[in-house]
Amino acid sequence: MDKYWQKRAEQRLEAAEKDLKEYYKELTKAFNQAKREINAAVYEFYLKYAENNKITLAEAQNYLNFAELKEFKGSLQEFIRMAKESIGKVNPELENLSIKARITRYQALETQINEILEKLYAIDYEKYGSEKLKDIYQDQYYRTLFDIGQYRGFNQAFAQLNTNIIDELIKYPFNGLNFSDRIWRQKGDLIYKLREAMTTSFIQGKNPKELAESFAKVFQTKEYEAYRLLHTETTFMAEQATLQAYKDDGIEQYEFVATLDLRTSEICQEHDGKVYDVDKAVAGVNMPPLHPFCRSTTVPYFGEKEGTRVARNEDGKTYPVPANMTYEQWYKEYVVNKNNSGIINTDGKNNAVDDKKWFTSTFYNNRKYKEHIEKHLKEYGNITEEEYLDIARKLLVEPLNDDVEGFISKAGFVFKYRKSTNDFVIGRPDGHISTLFKPVDEYEYYLDQVKKFKDKEER
Repeated sequence: MDKYWQKRAEQRLEAAEKDLKEYYKELTKAFNQAKREINAAVYEFYLKYAENNKITLAEAQNYLNFAELKEFKGSLQEFIRMAKESIGKVNPELENLSIKARITRYQALETQINEILEKLYAIDYEKYGSEKLKDIYQDQYYRTLFDIGQYRGFNQAFAQLNTNIIDELIKYPFNGLNFSDRIWRQKGDLIYKLREAMTTSFIQGKNPKELAESFAKVFQTKEYEAYRLLHTETTFMAEQATLQAYKDDGIEQYEFVATLDLRTSEICQEHDGKVYDVDKAVAGVNMPPLHPFCRSTTVPYFGEKEGTRVARNEDGKTYPVPANMTYEQWYKEYVVNKNNSGIINTDGKNNAVDDKKWFTSTFYNNRKYKEHIEKHLKEYGNITEEEYLDIARKLLVEPLNDDVEGFISKAGFVFKYRKSTNDFVIGRPDGHISTLFKPVDEYEYYLDQVKKFKDKEER
């Protein structure tokens, strides 16, 4: 891969990421607006029914009186009408409630929250998100055709993009579920966790401020899940657009290109530099994305690789390496042998904060792993046990930056904390993972660990 294709590949990725960030910025505003509306509904609920700023679960299960029921049904039917007009569909759960003769206070509050989330997930998330993915696909498709044409000569006319392909790709379950399915699974999990928080609050006699704080923590997790899904879907759509451009312009082979830095996943490292047939490309197998937050891409392959490609050191600064150098070769020559990455100290010990070894790390034994899964997996929403492990690995590997702080204790334990997602992880001196969870006190908890362990001989 020469400089021309590396530059073009980087430009395409940057364009897609820029589009994603612009959309996610607006989606974050929508999440914040939903939180404000839900908090308002909660405070109104307490104002109407609470005594001494507390409501028991039994009181919450009282039925609405005639006037309250009439007001509730009028509001719900108006929402159903709006949903049919703007979304084209209505949550069956809400329609069923609209014909019930008796509704509890709890159900009424739950319905208000459900209405707010229906709008958030159906319009702000799925509808606008799908439109943005279509824009990204079209942009990446024509950018790729232009790059190929500029490199080897333009065809008489660009191929006309078949928009039906884009609609089918958005519906395609390349990673088990399609974009829409994953969105509504996230929404279902959010509703479940908010219900859980409400029930706990009523049982424990918490005030509305405490309930709002519980809601805020649940929302924080869901915003992160939304970004992770959108990032993965954006990469999928961008790479599928590139693949379609290869097909339409007669490109027969492509080269898999991983980023040459210490954040690159092990699976992408293995594919780096390999050449595959275009007609045998499969997303998640030999075509990006191979995992959430995948940063790999592809370029057309025309034969022998010449020139140079770009690598990055731990500070993000670039330097040239041979075009035919694979990730494994780069790591051996520029990281291990030259000892210029900060991974291996002069004493030869692998104990830096962003050591690549964590990519393959596990918990000390299966019992410890299961204990942590049972205790902390629910903090991360609807993810698998392997995804939980992957979060720990990636955080332990990630270099320190504005979002990620960390240190190594004198006993050799690696402490890392990601502020944006409230993830706290510890790596043991023997290379195993000690723990991963979301601390209740968030950043204050991490600062407390700094005081306790940064200069201590033992942990």
